[in-house]
Amino acid sequence: MPYRTPLATCVLTAVFLAMLPAANASDAPASNEKVIYSFKSLVLAGAFPGGGLIADTVGNLYGTSGGGVFNFGAVFKLRPNTDGTWTKVILYSFQGAPDGEYPRGPLVFDARGNLYGVTSEGGFCNNGCGTVFELSPQAIGTWTEKILYQFTNGNDGQYPTGIIFDKAGNLYGTSSIEAFELAPAAGGKWTFSVLHTFTGLGGVVALRTRWS
Repeated sequence: MPYRTPLATCVLTAVFLAMLPAANASDAPASNEKVIYSFKSLVLAGAFPGGGLIADTVGNLYGTSGGGVFNFGAVFKLRPNTDGTWTKVILYSFQGAPDGEYPRGPLVFDARGNLYGVTSEGGFCNNGCGTVFELSPQAIGTWTEKILYQFTNGNDGQYPTGIIFDKAGNLYGTSSIEAFELAPAAGGKWTFSVLHTFTGLGGVVALRTRWS
């Protein structure tokens, strides 16, 4: 099933839809905002959403938040109801080590309906360096998590901030010191490559690049 590109929507304490004014401000009405869901300040409810939203083809919204069953963050879905309200469903609660902590940045869909994202901490690294994960929908309505990569705080850095897909199905993102690529390989595995290492001193050292 094809999925839409991420919505440019930022959420802090509530999810909202906004009608932007026309280009000519003198002729435009005031902007209107409608809160479609307010998050509760409860751990299990997945409070403090952030990182933006993406939508599927039937109008469901997907995002990440804090809280969850283990208080390490969660992935949620907002489902529209016929009466104009929205219902939130927690799809997955992160458990810390080894599956990650504190999801960060927007999620991305592949063509088969799997969700991908990053956690800024967690994994096997002693300092909780972060992970890249995949969530796959199951026939019974649950979602199964698979860790695609765990950062080590070596040449790969730590604390990833988000990922995107290209048309060939490769994932790209950034961590604390580098830009990276994850390419699908045989047997359901993924190959990690560093594209650039950022020095933080006014320059970039290219370890491997396709862009030059």
